[in-house]
Amino acid sequence: RRCINFLITDFYCPDILKDEYTFSPSGIYFAPPFGSLPTYTEYIRSLPINQMPEAFGLHANANLLAAINDSMRILRTATSLMPRTGGGDGGQSADRVLGDSSTRYLSEL
Repeated sequence: RRCINFLITDFYCPDILKDEYTFSPSGIYFAPPFGSLPTYTEYIRSLPINQMPEAFGLHANANLLAAINDSMRILRTATSLMPRTGGGDGGQSADRVLGDSSTRYLSEL
């Protein structure tokens, strides 16, 4: 409910009809002025390919949190590829474990 209220107050308000109104503090995201289809297409193409959190009304730290989560996921995957040594004989070599895990991950993709 809070999310919907935020979206309604920020994106659906009388101020959106003013030319100087922007959806983000940087001013990148705004409602383009009334025009033809090519004008809207040009505006859309001018937007950044990788949106910053401000495009969704999030704080700039949201980008940092997403990067940390991605890094942690990569580290968990790398850790899972490491051989587990139990002290017993006859275990698989590190190369064998890495090869088997890589094959399994590639087959899932």
